[in-house]
Amino acid sequence: MEITNTPIKTTKINIKVISNVFTEYRDYKFSNGFYWVGMDIKGNYTNKEIMDNVNKLSNLDKLELLNSLYSLDEEMYSDAIKIFENAATKEEYYNFTEKLEKFGIMRYNWQCFMEAQK
Repeated sequence: MEITNTPIKTTKINIKVISNVFTEYRDYKFSNGFYWVGMDIKGNYTNKEIMDNVNKLSNLDKLELLNSLYSLDEEMYSDAIKIFENAATKEEYYNFTEKLEKFGIMRYNWQCFMEAQK
């Protein structure tokens, strides 16, 4: 992902676009739920799926993603840039997902899921 714009602090955080890039719903025979994208079945960090999700975004959505991450937490934004540039370590990725959890990304997914089930 080419970073050409300096992010801005915004009061409108787009949790949906963050969620679409970093989480997915997996439905398996014995286990289903939302998972962080970026870990393979053995627990190794790989950003291919994240980059596939980013590449599906329009340029406007990419900018909104970066602004939202920057507005939530500047360190999290820096970790995201490393992830997008395939320079993040497994520990940095774990730190990043812990911060996403703190900001309620998974809770947002489950809320949307439960509302859709009604």
